[in-house]
Amino acid sequence: MERQKSPYSIQKRPTTKKNRFIYYAKFRDSETDGYQSAISTGYTRRDDVIRWCEERLRNGTNAKARIKLSEYVQGFWDIDGRYALGKIARGHTISNGYLEIAESNTRNHLIPAWGGLAIGSLTAGKIDSWVINLRNSSGLAPRQ
Repeated sequence: MERQKSPYSIQKRPTTKKNRFIYYAKFRDSETDGYQSAISTGYTRRDDVIRWCEERLRNGTNAKARIKLSEYVQGFWDIDGRYALGKIARGHTISNGYLEIAESNTRNHLIPAWGGLAIGSLTAGKIDSWVINLRNSSGLAPRQ
């Protein structure tokens, strides 16, 4: 008899402080049946982490991972979008030209390939393979 798979996985990771740990959680993706990327819970006690995970499952807070990439990037590259505001808040400058080029690359390359996928289903391995294939098949320069 196969053991029932847990809806989440808990990992203990070290912090920069000696002998201190913080717990991360990975939630199971219903579409792929694999785990999504780990997220910090902010807790150092296992009991607190379990309550946190159970609460997220009850409230459906983990639904962000099901948002499609095409939905997530809408307005992302706008001058008042998430990316630009984050850069400005950290003291960096950002040009309209940079944002326009980034939006164009997203529209022309990312959305056709990944737009229909949920953010939670994207992995570093999938993206690396895609980048290599894009480079080999299109002849794009690395900075385009």
